[in-house]
Amino acid sequence: MPLVLSRMVSPPAPNVVQPVGWGWQLFAWSVAVALSWWGFQGTFAEWPTDLALATLGWLLLGPVAWFLVRQRRTAVAAVTVGPLHFTPQDFVASLVIGGLAFALSVATALPQWSLPPAYHDEYSYLFQAETLLAGRLSWPSAASHPELFDQMHVLNEGRMACRYYPGTGLWIAPWLAIGLPYFGHWVAGALSAVLVYWIGRELSDRWVGTVAGIMFAAAPGPALFSNLLLAHHPTMLALLVFTLWFLRGMKHGGAGNWLIAGCGLAMAMLCRPMTAAGFALPFGVWALGRCGRAIHSRHLGDCRKLIVGLGLPLMIGWGAMLLYNHDITGNVLRSPYQVYTDLYTPRHVFGLNNVVRGEQHLGPKVLQSYDTWAENLTPSKAWENVLNRLISTAMFTVDMPLLLVTLILSVVLWSRMPTGWKLVSAAIVSLHAFHWPYWYVGIFGWHYVFESAPLWCLLLAYVGRCLQQTWTAQQRDLLPIWSAGFLAIAWIGMYVDAGDAWTSRWKKGISVMAYPRQQYAAFQEVLRREVTERPALVLIDGPHDGQQLDFVINHAGLTAPVLLGRFREGQTAVAAIAIAYPDRKLYRYHIDQKRIERLPFPEK
Repeated sequence: MPLVLSRMVSPPAPNVVQPVGWGWQLFAWSVAVALSWWGFQGTFAEWPTDLALATLGWLLLGPVAWFLVRQRRTAVAAVTVGPLHFTPQDFVASLVIGGLAFALSVATALPQWSLPPAYHDEYSYLFQAETLLAGRLSWPSAASHPELFDQMHVLNEGRMACRYYPGTGLWIAPWLAIGLPYFGHWVAGALSAVLVYWIGRELSDRWVGTVAGIMFAAAPGPALFSNLLLAHHPTMLALLVFTLWFLRGMKHGGAGNWLIAGCGLAMAMLCRPMTAAGFALPFGVWALGRCGRAIHSRHLGDCRKLIVGLGLPLMIGWGAMLLYNHDITGNVLRSPYQVYTDLYTPRHVFGLNNVVRGEQHLGPKVLQSYDTWAENLTPSKAWENVLNRLISTAMFTVDMPLLLVTLILSVVLWSRMPTGWKLVSAAIVSLHAFHWPYWYVGIFGWHYVFESAPLWCLLLAYVGRCLQQTWTAQQRDLLPIWSAGFLAIAWIGMYVDAGDAWTSRWKKGISVMAYPRQQYAAFQEVLRREVTERPALVLIDGPHDGQQLDFVINHAGLTAPVLLGRFREGQTAVAAIAIAYPDRKLYRYHIDQKRIERLPFPEK
């Protein structure tokens, strides 16, 4: 290795697994017992008391497993890991872990296989994907009566386009082109699980990678979100690509590693910029520190590779974002997301006192019901959201006691962690901090910090490895078996229905998604059955800005055989619309009555 590179590239940390003192083990166990007791008292709505009691009972067996073994104490040696080379074992592990994640996504889809998407955000992303497939970034608004086609989360101010950032539509587009839009999210989930394995392997060893990969692949939360056409899965996949190759760049240097890491971060930025920034901040701080040390020591070779590798894709990504902004809003510095918020949902603005600030900017186009859904964010409410996001993260990934033990022991081990593990830990904190100033807790209670799920699985595996090695050195042979039972109880709560005692979180999540999908399916059936004269324009008469359901959903380009428009009482002039759209038959759908009627063409 050249001298310059050897000084710039840190060698792998020799002690990747650290012993855990018995006092800290006792403390973490005690806190988990207290948490389970609170759960048994009904403190947590999403944690059934019977399941909390089962967890508590198993935890109380921990001291038995501790004492009913030989206690001849030996030195607790830190485990060292040398270079890891690709082997058939890695291929098999990747195949099994990726296959498990994919199979769980498909199993989640089966109960609602033929139903349309659940949330109006999904329809907005589909609008974006259709637009990109047409070779465009946006469409001109309708030449006549454009307000008819106001669609939730679609900007319609001279140009029609999804309000969100273009990366998600870019990911969905090829899968939509072959008629399998959800397939792309299943693939993203499977690849993410494989990357979790490789990140764990890169940071520690195959044991950590396998445990982390299986934990993530078998978690219900990622499987549920893989069946929502939202930004989370493309963002998560891109951020895990960034993480793996950033860690490889830290260890080995090389322009290629930094370039792949930069491409992953750029793609994540094009999907969810705030999430990408929050996730990557600790890594960016480390990169700045390395470059600062390189400048100080005048060894700039690897630093240049780092800056170019990371910076070039980010510059291209920002350029694409600015072009996207300009095409839709006419201003490179104003995103469709910002314009939509300003016009339609000013109370949803980012930051504290969002409602108070938003009410200073109310205009004629505000979606009253949807906008007033927002709660005013105070510091206490923000911290409450953080707690709720952590609870929901636990419920849909590794369960509450396991996440709490992981959190406690990660803090305990922090000072002795290798740098890579510190960055993974800090990314969780940073991601929560970036979303602290937002009023909404999130879909399923955690979607703003969804991308922390693979990081928690990695930390759980790392903490488990430290405990396993500590117990082995101390000859406490029953404790690994006991901890496996602890994990089994968590999975039982996630996937096993226990009659009246509890419904599995996985099944409950499927039910939550099923209700809006069933409503949209019923509406589409009415259109199929009743709108017999086509091409047609169906005016939707009823609530237009509800929190969940909105039936004005059109394909990009407004050329479909059946278009859906808004009927606003006292504002919609049917006669003028009929004249403006002479080739389309007019219908009116009464939401409250679930009834559709044919409107006669007005007399001249």
